[in-house]
Amino acid sequence: MRACVLLTAVTVTADPTRAVNRTSRCKVFPGDSAWPRPRIWDLLDQVTGGAVIKSVPRASPCYHSPTYDLTDCKGLTSQWTNSYFHNNDPIEMLSPVYQGLTCQPTADPNATCSLGEYPAYAVNVSSVAHIQLAINFARQTGTDWTGAAFKIGAGIQAYEIYKAAQDRQLMVVGGEGQTVGVAGGYVLGGGHSPLSSIHGLAADQVLSMEVVLPDGRFVTASFAENTELFWALRGGGGSTFGVVTSVTIKAYPTIPATTLTFTWSTGAKSNITHANILGRHSDAGIYSYFFIIPSNGELTFLMQPFFAANKTIAETEALLEPWFQQLHQLGITFTPKTQYFDNFYSAWNASFPLEVVEETHVATGSRLFPKTNWENPARLNATFDAIKASSEAGLILIAFNMAPRGSNPGNAVNPVWRRTAMHALSSVNWSPSATAQEIAAARHNFTYGHMQRWRDAFYGEHYGRLLKLKREVDSGDVFWAATAVGSEGWRVVTDNGLPTENGGLCRV
Repeated sequence: MRACVLLTAVTVTADPTRAVNRTSRCKVFPGDSAWPRPRIWDLLDQVTGGAVIKSVPRASPCYHSPTYDLTDCKGLTSQWTNSYFHNNDPIEMLSPVYQGLTCQPTADPNATCSLGEYPAYAVNVSSVAHIQLAINFARQTGTDWTGAAFKIGAGIQAYEIYKAAQDRQLMVVGGEGQTVGVAGGYVLGGGHSPLSSIHGLAADQVLSMEVVLPDGRFVTASFAENTELFWALRGGGGSTFGVVTSVTIKAYPTIPATTLTFTWSTGAKSNITHANILGRHSDAGIYSYFFIIPSNGELTFLMQPFFAANKTIAETEALLEPWFQQLHQLGITFTPKTQYFDNFYSAWNASFPLEVVEETHVATGSRLFPKTNWENPARLNATFDAIKASSEAGLILIAFNMAPRGSNPGNAVNPVWRRTAMHALSSVNWSPSATAQEIAAARHNFTYGHMQRWRDAFYGEHYGRLLKLKREVDSGDVFWAATAVGSEGWRVVTDNGLPTENGGLCRV
């Protein structure tokens, strides 16, 4: 499978949100006098062997433009929420709200399509040389592990490496989602897994990495080479230090697993009953994925699934018995569906179906809940009050109960992860017809401000060390992403000043 390097952004048609006054504080932008002329792009295409792709939004056939095709539009509209449909497109993403929603499928004859924050060009990467050429172009305008291991390319997704491992009676620590890019932002950000309560985070599995640096050099980072870079790449975030081309990760003999799914609807007491046992379950190696959905004054609880790796049905039922007894005493009845699998891959494949592309009018946020929140009565009450208030506000809670093993793995993962028992997500919705001002207000109210405390939330005590390396490795800020290390020196500037994804990247 090939990967793509994305090169800045440009519009298909005029995009009024991009009419930002260009100054020397901003990176070169389409329409600027310094933007590469077509012959320069043609030259890059020649030296990469025809690998340059001029970006065209996949939904453009739905718009009255040279690419208009009603049949194609109907077909892509029916497949738009299918993650696999977007897999091989070099610019599409599974959370389109962060692109700017400038070219979504539509039947509106008066709608217009623009690239928004899609990249202007992509390079279809099939070699390290392609990455070096792309980065040079953008810049100028050791271990004691004795077990099995896989060296995986940056384009490999979870379903691919899981199947390859199972074919060899092995398993690896990867995402629960089928299309998670295991060697991409997942491992660079830490990465939790259905196996994390047994083997730790994805970043803890890395033995070595190959990376193209901002200056175009291709290097290996490992326990023996470029050790500071190796530390940072394992948990210090993506879009920061370079382009990772491959990652070598530990592999383990596959193990059996028992899974349960169940659901009920009741009052709020089920929340606090469940909260009391989260720490005990994660200590036992459990990874559970559950939802709390408010509706009409009730709470619906969905466990999908309770994933008990390396446990028999009897062992899993014994672990759940105290909790189930508490629920039955509250008058809560349900019938769990229990399954046993003789290998990890089969259990994972049956438990985590393909996830759909996010809706265009939703934004998510998440927080880590430390284990002490369930051990300290005062913190337990505060945690319950926070979840209850969120539910009463109509917000759905999506949570992962797990406790990553490994207290001091020597990488850049935020230390808070080592004390975590729950990773919880929630989301805010707005009307599909909402104005930019209304969307900004909804997102602001949801997170109590725009990206507040992101350095502490994402990096913790490691931020200073990561920033020092960023300034050494990428002093020119070739790589940038919102909330990435060193991102505070730049911001996306729009005409109306609203925090959207449609604007130029300018120095603060």
